[in-house]
Amino acid sequence: MGIETVLLGGAMLATGIGAKKSADAQKEAGATNQSINEFNARIDDQNAALVREQARTDEATLRRNAESFKGKQRAGFAASGVDIGVGTPLLVIADTARQAEIEAMTVRNRAEIEATGHTASAQSKRFAGDRALASGKAGASSTILSGAGRLLQMGSGFF
Repeated sequence: MGIETVLLGGAMLATGIGAKKSADAQKEAGATNQSINEFNARIDDQNAALVREQARTDEATLRRNAESFKGKQRAGFAASGVDIGVGTPLLVIADTARQAEIEAMTVRNRAEIEATGHTASAQSKRFAGDRALASGKAGASSTILSGAGRLLQMGSGFF
């Protein structure tokens, strides 16, 4: 076994190890990117849930305040000796109820739009994470194949 054989064997070993390490790094990078994207997607999911919960709270508060205001309207009309069951007082109280319901639905609708944005962002991040993982695996496979090709090329010159 001559020095050329030893040098070629060393070069082939180094090429093989380098290809394997590079492939492992590509797979790890893909898996890490997938984990990061999944973590960020979970934050978006949590934000969507928080937005919806806050909207329920805001909606309930708005309705309670509207009921309180309608009670004050009734009391004010009654204190003035006006029959609150007919005419203008009834229309004013009904309009207050209608406006409060419109505001409550607006709160709910805006929150749902915001929450849907968070949900879409989470889905996009999960997709990007899946693509990163697949890309890392594909890159690793390509590196291994390229390394094998270099090894064959190196060996073919020897024999």
